Amino acid sequence: MFAISLLRRAFAPILRALYGRAGTAPSVLVDTLCQHSRHAWLPRHGFAGLDTLEPRQLLSSDPLSLNAACIRLSPTDANIVQVFDSATPTGTPDYTYSRSALDSLIINGTAGADTLVVDYSNGSPLKAGVLVYNAGAGADSLVLVGRPDYRSTIRPSQATAYSGCVTGYLQSFVYGDVESISASNFSDATLITPHTADDITLNRTSAGVAEITGSSVTSSGTQFLIPGVVISDTPKIILDLAYYDDATGSDMVTLTGVADPSDFSYTLIDFGSGANTLIASAVGTGSTVQLTGPAIDASVSANCELNFISNQTLGTLSLGDGARVAMVPDTFRELCLNSLVMANSASLQLKGGNLVLGVADQPANTTAVPGSLSIGSAAMLDLGAGFMVVNYDPAGTNPIGQIQQDITDAYNPAGGGFWD
Repeated sequence: MFAISLLRRAFAPILRALYGRAGTAPSVLVDTLCQHSRHAWLPRHGFAGLDTLEPRQLLSSDPLSLNAACIRLSPTDANIVQVFDSATPTGTPDYTYSRSALDSLIINGTAGADTLVVDYSNGSPLKAGVLVYNAGAGADSLVLVGRPDYRSTIRPSQATAYSGCVTGYLQSFVYGDVESISASNFSDATLITPHTADDITLNRTSAGVAEITGSSVTSSGTQFLIPGVVISDTPKIILDLAYYDDATGSDMVTLTGVADPSDFSYTLIDFGSGANTLIASAVGTGSTVQLTGPAIDASVSANCELNFISNQTLGTLSLGDGARVAMVPDTFRELCLNSLVMANSASLQLKGGNLVLGVADQPANTTAVPGSLSIGSAAMLDLGAGFMVVNYDPAGTNPIGQIQQDITDAYNPAGGGFWD
């Protein structure tokens, strides 16, 4: 059962009255009412400097009849907030409020499996900082129903497991004790991991649906599980693993499931600092990605596919037996690698883009990381109308002669693969 409370006074004193802490807010709220430079618009450092505790003024307290609730704007009046005591907004709403006058809406779950639906299809139903969803015990869920011109961001708490902050179209609210979150029909959906070292799996479970699971580890080694996040009917997924990175923050992302290009336009993964790894094991037509970060190694499992949507710089790119990597066709695309390893029957198709092998030292540009190339039997390296640039260190362990020999072997069917 939910209990719903409408409070008139400012948000910060209400929080202190609710949690009984003079001068401080609960850790989940301090941590998650925050600003992300691209996705959220609330004070980053919480409630420091609050005045003395004021008594809250309770206007109404009404029990809802089911362990589910839905909040939305009225389809006929953009200043009326409707609350239903079910996950489906049908019939007459159980509660209605003036959006402009509603300063705080607190929904408390019970020991059962509770579900809160926040529906943005008629517009953002609440002002920023109004909603607090305390799900309580049980397997609880938060459902975000979007619209194609709205963005969404999910930001788990740094301090409290299964708690965090959600932003939908510039309006943020906090949640606690939520085990699963789903977001559908947004222009893009972002997950910001809470700590420095992340291990994330993005699994395309069915057409148009991706499930994100994993963990985030603090610099001291404490592991936080990420709530299960399901994203559907959303053309872009963003994994922001960089926001809380430090020099030791090494991340791993695994792409799995059955991929279809009609499911999502692409996935943007910002790894940030550290030594990072991408493992692509999605079968079908492959995952389309854009990767950012100074040190990323990528591997594509046997008979799996990966597509790059833009210029891409990697350390090592490894293709398993029968794996396929392609560049989305466009002018002046470049794939920059230190090392390229292609197993038997693997295929790299740049479709007119350029392959830069060995990354030049910047900004001096006078030395280079030696490039290396290994091509297995019947592998295909297809540049189309593009070309290869090889940076090399004449005194290094992989001089230009070795690169030339590898390319010669690729030409020679007896030596292994072939070169297009």
